[in-house]
Amino acid sequence: MPSLPPSATVYISDHDDATHEWIAQIVRGLGCQAAACSEPEALLTARPVNRPSCLVLEIAAPEMGGVAVFDRLRRIVAAAPPVIVHSSRSDVPTVVQAMRCGVSDYLEKPCQADVLAQSIRRAVEIDLTKRERVEDLLDTRQRLDSLTAEQRTVLDLLLQGRTNKQIASQIGASVRTAQFRRADIMKKLEVDSLAQLVRKVARIERETDSDGPWR
Repeated sequence: MPSLPPSATVYISDHDDATHEWIAQIVRGLGCQAAACSEPEALLTARPVNRPSCLVLEIAAPEMGGVAVFDRLRRIVAAAPPVIVHSSRSDVPTVVQAMRCGVSDYLEKPCQADVLAQSIRRAVEIDLTKRERVEDLLDTRQRLDSLTAEQRTVLDLLLQGRTNKQIASQIGASVRTAQFRRADIMKKLEVDSLAQLVRKVARIERETDSDGPWR
């Protein structure tokens, strides 16, 4: 099984010192860093942007099940990396409601060390994949932004399904010029085919909900 990045950080929010240290030992056994987190909502601004991470969040049984706690859980999930809830309450309605809030996993307290370790591994890998996807999107966006006005026009026409001859006619240039601009676009975007080009632009449009990221 591949190891997790040593920079990966698992934030722990548990009121019990012994449980906190037990979780921290499991985290260190995975080769990650453990960090105490008394205010999970603060992770939105406090956690390093270049480290994959997750949060192991204890919610006391008396709190679990109330509307307020699920509202808080939604805020934490929105602000934090993948969240693993660790609670002594595990009735079906509570677990379902927590999962609907978007948590990565829900573990009954106490749980087996290997179960928690596997859950932490999955959560960190989810965050790592998400970060890699964002970095890839940012790279594509930067490459699109680097296109000249002439190249953007040609890209527009390519995405409309125009041939080199049709593009040349529309931009008032030779077919050879249209071919050169198309080749420059593909080089800047690091694609080898028109199909790859279309997929790359379509992906950034889909992920950023944009009508044209190169504009």
